[in-house]
Amino acid sequence: MKSLKKALLFAGVSNTGMGIIEIIMGVISGSSSLILDALDFLFDGTNYFSSIYALDKSEKIKIIFWKVKGYIMIITGVIIFIWLIYKYFNNSVPEGVTMSLLWFIALGVNIVSTLLLSKYQNESLDIKAVWLCTRNDAINNILVIIAGVLTTIFMSPYPDIIASIWMWWIAIWSGVSILKWGSHSCKKSCC
Repeated sequence: MKSLKKALLFAGVSNTGMGIIEIIMGVISGSSSLILDALDFLFDGTNYFSSIYALDKSEKIKIIFWKVKGYIMIITGVIIFIWLIYKYFNNSVPEGVTMSLLWFIALGVNIVSTLLLSKYQNESLDIKAVWLCTRNDAINNILVIIAGVLTTIFMSPYPDIIASIWMWWIAIWSGVSILKWGSHSCKKSCC
């Protein structure tokens, strides 16, 4: 339990820090995927801290937390979709080099967090939800590094938009999956 708490604390602090950095750099570079990832980092930081709180709480509290996490993932997806519509009509080209450099740092944070949390992912749905968030972030990082390179090469906003579409889909899919897993698990054992 103590090592899980340390892993969650590392993930919470590093994700919150990356969220703050990415919001600033996303605005400066004009990258929608950086801004969206920053929001995701901040949501994830909150998730990690709430998981630390829930570790020694009742099953009812844990159920509330995984439901909230599922809905947060879906809300993140909705925010991404709204931003996609704005970005499509705005059509400005983001700074691809800044995107790629920040995403390499973000990828490092997410790989370390994913590895630290992977051995605990089956302990509870709450921990599975935070692990899934972390894994998704690592996948998103790889995609946006590629989008940053393509944006730089082609001077086009479309690689950033395509990366944002992926982030929208993975957020919605993950949120729905967590809610389904939780509902199934809850029917079998606790509700």
